[in-house]
Amino acid sequence: MSVIRKFKLSKVLLTSGIFIIVIQLCVGLVFLNYLKSDRDNFRNADVVSKKVRLLSDIWTQLNEVRADTNRIALWLIKDGPGSEKVNYFIAHGEKILSQSRKDFSSYQQLADIRGVPEDIQKSLQKSFQAYSAILQQSLNNGYKKDANLMFSINAGPYKDKMQSDYDAWRSRVADISIHISEKSSETYSKVTVFFYGMIIFNLIFMFGLIRVFKNVLIQPLSQVYAQLERIQSGDLTSEVKTEFPRKTEIGGLFFKLSEMQSGLIRVISEIKEGSLNIVKGISEVSSGNNELSARTEQQAASIVQTASSMEEMTVAVKNNAQNSADVSELINDTRTKSEQGKSVVLSLSDRLKTMQEKSSKINDITGIIESIAFQTNILALNAAVEAARAGEHGKGFAVVAGEVRNLAQKSSSSAKEISDLISDSVTEIEEGAKLSDVAQDSISGVYDAILEIHDVMHNIRTATDEQSKGLEQINIAISELDTVTQKNSALAEETSSAVMLVESETVNLNRVVDSFKTG
Repeated sequence: MSVIRKFKLSKVLLTSGIFIIVIQLCVGLVFLNYLKSDRDNFRNADVVSKKVRLLSDIWTQLNEVRADTNRIALWLIKDGPGSEKVNYFIAHGEKILSQSRKDFSSYQQLADIRGVPEDIQKSLQKSFQAYSAILQQSLNNGYKKDANLMFSINAGPYKDKMQSDYDAWRSRVADISIHISEKSSETYSKVTVFFYGMIIFNLIFMFGLIRVFKNVLIQPLSQVYAQLERIQSGDLTSEVKTEFPRKTEIGGLFFKLSEMQSGLIRVISEIKEGSLNIVKGISEVSSGNNELSARTEQQAASIVQTASSMEEMTVAVKNNAQNSADVSELINDTRTKSEQGKSVVLSLSDRLKTMQEKSSKINDITGIIESIAFQTNILALNAAVEAARAGEHGKGFAVVAGEVRNLAQKSSSSAKEISDLISDSVTEIEEGAKLSDVAQDSISGVYDAILEIHDVMHNIRTATDEQSKGLEQINIAISELDTVTQKNSALAEETSSAVMLVESETVNLNRVVDSFKTG
């Protein structure tokens, strides 16, 4: 144990924690390995169970199909080709044979059973394919409704071959199942032994850990507690000793305790010396108290004069604060009106932009009208040409074409005049929009200037309010100072009696200090 005391408590705790974690990790790894082994055994057992069930079903299905082929032959002999029983057993046999093939496909998709030789599995697959093929051939002959063809196929050898392979497979699988069961039992026995072994190891380890902590933590703390009790009782003569090095936590605690005890001895010695000095200073305090009383009376007269001056200054600052408030209200009204003017200019600018956009659209429409008039004029010319070709029959049509042409020319000239008027309007609107933007910028500048003035006035008003409050606080302070000065005069008288009391308390302090044993 003396070796452990040379190490820091933090290192002992850290080492113990790391050791416990390592042990737990080892236990976890061992249990994980056992669980993995048990999981593999379970998976193998599950695969074995599924494959055994599927092959058992397949074997039963194939034998049932063979029985159906025999029944087909018998009903052909008994009732002839027209027998309904023949058709029923053919369909039934096809259904069962198809199911057996699906089951064998499911059997092949399952994982291979470890331990079963590959030649046994391949032989079983070949015998199944051969047995199912010969049964399919028998069913195909059943469709021909010929009993002789049915009896011409002998499925017995195929059945015997598959049964032989199936029995060999089942025997091998049975051995594997026994091995899996034995392995699971062995794993369980190992886990049980390991579990009880870990319980015993943990009990031994905890017992040792408790002894270590008792020696490196509990016993030293008990020693510290006993030393503190001795200090509490006034005994400062006992020396603080320990086996722990100073670099350790417990050793450092004992060292600090020793320093504390030395400090207490030094403080008590200084208190004794200070008590003597206090007695000497009491006489000096008494003479100083008389001088303080005389100065207090002079200070009271000065405070009265200062108070009257501060009252006049307070009135002036309050007037400034009122004037600042009135100016601030005027600026607020101006800001509100400038905001309204700014919003009006913004609305006007938006209207002018909208008119400009609509004028552009009207321009587009007049362009379309001119295009239509131009096309109509061309059509009228074509119509006049065709009317001239028609001679007497086309005179009436020529008159109409002329009128249409005149209307087209008038529409074109009117559209052009409208376009010119709209162009002039657009120009005027653009000029108005530019002037609106200039007015908007000017109002924005005025508004920003008003905001700046408002902020400045707000700051002035705030500063004036603060000055007013400050002066009020100064007046209060002067009033309090006057009160304090009057109290000082009374306290000067009380100081004399207090000096006598301090002297009495100093004697008591010496008596208390003498109760400590410092050697």
